[in-house]
Formats: sequence, C-alpha cells, structure tokens
Amino acid sequence: MLPGGDQGPQTARWLTAEARGHDLEAEAAFALLWRSVPREAAASGLEARIWRATRRARLSRKLLSLLRSSAAAAALLGLSGLVLYVAAGVLTALAGRLVTGSIMWLMRGFVWVTIAFTEGLDTWSLLARVGGAVSAAIVTPRATTALILTELVGAMAFYVLNRVLAREKKEIRS
Repeated sequence: MLPGGDQGPQTARWLTAEARGHDLEAEAAFALLWRSVPREAAASGLEARIWRATRRARLSRKLLSLLRSSAAAAALLGLSGLVLYVAAGVLTALAGRLVTGSIMWLMRGFVWVTIAFTEGLDTWSLLARVGGAVSAAIVTPRATTALILTELVGAMAFYVLNRVLAREKKEIRS
C-alpha cells in the first residue's frame, strides 16, 4: 500500500496487477492512476526567473567550451606542424640515400652486365650472383630479426586459427 496516499480502486488495481506479475496490466493501471494525480501550476514568471538566474552559468559553459575547442585546435595544429617538419626531414634524408643507393646499384649492375657479356653469360654465374645478393640482404641483423619475427607471428596466427577452427567444429557438432 502507498504510505499516506489515496487507496482508491485505481491504486488497488495497479498494486494487484504488480503483485500478480502482469506487467502490461500494471503499466496500464499505473498510467490511469498517474493521469488522476492533480497538477500544480508553476508560479507565474518562474521560467523567466530560472533563465535569468542561470544565464551566467550558461555563458561560462559556452565560453569554457569555446576555450577547450580553441586549445584542442591549436594543439592539433602544432602537433601537425611538428609531424610535418620531422617527416620532411626524414623523407629528405631517405630520398638522398635512395638516390645515391640507386645510382650506386645501377653503376654496379652496368659494370657487371658489361663484364658478363664480355666474358660470356653463364646461367649458373647469373644465379650465383643473384643468390649472393639475396643472401647478403638476408644475412644483415635487421633483416634476420624481421624474418624471425615474421615467422613467429605466422606461427602464432596458425596456432590461433587452429584453436578457433577446433572450437567452431565442436560448436557445429553440438
């Protein structure tokens, strides 16, 4: 029962429906009960007084929001400039190395091709030269580490795939 409230038929109908667990009937009875609650009118000018009283808080919130947005935009702009500055330096250095490395590679290749055609081109010597270049590239510590890490990631991927497929196979059977 509601403490100190009207225990009329609408209240009794709502409480009975709730007690029996009939949710839809209880909702309908509560809606009917709520419509019968008397409404109190707000004091005249209450809304205008509330708006006047909260004007300073609303303005300070807007100002704070504007300051936050401006600070975030300035930070983003500064970080973007820094990233572009660093990236330009790195790319310039890499481009220089790429150009000089490409020129050296082309010169060595031209000399090798000239010597190969002069002495007679043999398939096995060509394969030996290519194999030597590939092995020289793989034997570096950085390349070896990258190759090992790639193999480990691949092995872990196969292990996880095996576990997932085994679990799915069990779920399909059951």
